[in-house]
Parts: sequence; structure tokens; C-alpha cells
Amino acid sequence: MSSYTYEAVSANGANSRGTIEVASQSEALRRIKEMGLFPTRIAERRWGMTARDRVKPFSRARSLSLPFVGGRVKPRALAVLTRQLATLIDAGMPLLRGLRILEQQERKPVLKNVLREIGDSIEGGSSLTEALALHPKIFSPLYLNMVRAGETGGVLEVTLRRLAEFMEK
Repeated sequence: MSSYTYEAVSANGANSRGTIEVASQSEALRRIKEMGLFPTRIAERRWGMTARDRVKPFSRARSLSLPFVGGRVKPRALAVLTRQLATLIDAGMPLLRGLRILEQQERKPVLKNVLREIGDSIEGGSSLTEALALHPKIFSPLYLNMVRAGETGGVLEVTLRRLAEFMEK
């Protein structure tokens, strides 16, 4: 059995954290959902390792420039955001609520602003694809087309998860 740490949000919006002993990450996800929580982050707990000891696959990744903002969004940050959004949608959380939660948790001001603008666009009646298309320096045409296909086919969470895996590789 492995130990997984998680962060989750309850139906009333309260944040919670904890550790769970299960055989796999999918089992951890299932158990957290059974507790009536919407998981926002699940990670295997590594005993005897600090964050600095772990290998970071995106340590030399390029950054994407944002026009008129002066900030950058690293591909690793975009991959993590994509995976988190997929997890929230898969857990049954509405898209706009998931985006607002991710916006609240985001520490990087550039990505926080982008999430707010995407949420505002969706709240105004745009689709997720249309909202993402307003940020062409961050979201590539491949990303946009995959999200469009996921929205059209009703499998947005599967598409976002695959996009995250592709970006991580």
C-alpha cells in the first residue's frame, strides 16, 4: 500500500487536506470522492525525500511570454493546471467553479489573471475553447483544438487529462 496526500474542496467550498493509505492513485481518487469531497490535488507521499531531492522533469523548460503583461507561464505550470482542471471536472465539479477554485489557489499572478479572465469569459456565455483562444501566447492551437473536441464530444475531463500527459512527456 502507498500513502497519498490530497487537497480537496467540500460541496460547501471548505478546503481540506489529508493523507490516505490505498493501493493506487485511482483508488485514492475514488475514496476521496466517497467522502463527499472534490479532490484538487493528489500526490504519492515519498518517505525520506524532500521536494529538492526529487528530479524535476521541467526544470529546463521554456517559458511562454504574455503580451502586455510582462510575465511568463511555464509549460510545467500549464500541465499542472490542465491536470488539476481535469481532476475537478472528473469529480463532478462545474467548470466555472473549478476555474474559480484554481484561480484562488494559484500563486503566480500572471496565471491567476489568465484564470480570472477565462472564468469571466465563460460566465459571459463563451465556451471554454473561446475563452482559451483569447490567450494565444499561452494556449497553442493543438491545445485549443483538443479542448474543442472534448467539449463537443462531452469528454472534456478525458481530453484535459490526455493533454496534461502529452505536455508532461
